[in-house]
Amino acid sequence: MATEWTQIERHVGQDLQFVVSLSGVSEDITPWEVDFDIFKQAGAAPVLSKTEGAGIAVDNAAKTLTITLARADTLSLEPRQYQAQVARTDAGANTVLAYGPIRLLGRPA
Repeated sequence: MATEWTQIERHVGQDLQFVVSLSGVSEDITPWEVDFDIFKQAGAAPVLSKTEGAGIAVDNAAKTLTITLARADTLSLEPRQYQAQVARTDAGANTVLAYGPIRLLGRPA
């Protein structure tokens, strides 16, 4: 079952890091293929994507996924509310693990 997070807010051009806990998962998550995507709206093409080793770190012992967006990742995005999700994407196990809104605010003065 997917976990919904409360809104995450950050200014365009600021680093962002957050952790998704996979509590209740007992299997080894190391071989999982995991993606993080940001969409302007549900059903739209992603405007930003991250994958394991390129913005997603897996901690099997803690059963967590750490999502990291660098400053440069959001510089081309407009300030607005987006939808985002973290999904397991390996064959036969494609499922959304967590989702929720991400609000990008205008660049700080």
